[in-house]
Amino acid sequence: MSTLSFTYSGNVYDAASAGQKDFPLTTSGGLDIPYLQKDHIHVYISDDDGDTWIEQARPAEWDFVNDGTTCRLVTGIGAGDWVRVQRITPANVSYVTFQASSLLTAEQLNTFTLFNTYLIQEQFDLSQTAALESATAATSASDAAAAAESDATAAIAEAAEAKAAATAVTTTANSASAAAEAAVQIATAAVAPQSPIQVLEPLGVLVNAAFSVGRPGAIPFGVGPVLAPGAAFSGISQSDYHPIHHASGSFC
Repeated sequence: MSTLSFTYSGNVYDAASAGQKDFPLTTSGGLDIPYLQKDHIHVYISDDDGDTWIEQARPAEWDFVNDGTTCRLVTGIGAGDWVRVQRITPANVSYVTFQASSLLTAEQLNTFTLFNTYLIQEQFDLSQTAALESATAATSASDAAAAAESDATAAIAEAAEAKAAATAVTTTANSASAAAEAAVQIATAAVAPQSPIQVLEPLGVLVNAAFSVGRPGAIPFGVGPVLAPGAAFSGISQSDYHPIHHASGSFC
């Protein structure tokens, strides 16, 4: 979008109606745009909101009307077109030349003054445009920086979520590993060789139907077979099985 700014030397008509042909030589602030020569006035048209401008040739595409105060296009503009009228006074040549020993006239002095005034005004407008472009660029850069900061913040948050998810996966994996290790231990114990007492004791209990329970040296309680000294059942001696309710009433 155009960032042209004119206080004295031009105007951008960015809201003209389709088909409009006449564009007065006045600024957006209502000031007249005077000029020294007609070829100092230029007319441009943009169909992309001021990004690019195409200069119109005079008199093939436009000319002056209303005593030189209005630019009239040969063909009306299209919908959405912008029109720029601008005075560009040549600064590379002297507009008034004073001859030695000649009489200076008021007209020469006034023309020389206007020439310098127009150059100053146009330079002022160019400076204003440059300042506006710089401000626009700074705003764009600030917006881009803010967007980048927002993206970085979002990326950090996503990274934190990913880290938390990875930690949860690791915890789950560790738990699964611990469970697997416990299962291995159980399986290993199940297939490990057992002592005779570990194998025969349960069998002896089943064959003899019951056994006494209690604490060694305490008064016995419970029910079970009474074994004579030295007796055994199912291959288990009294010295192997505890507690056994001996005939003496004691426990092994």
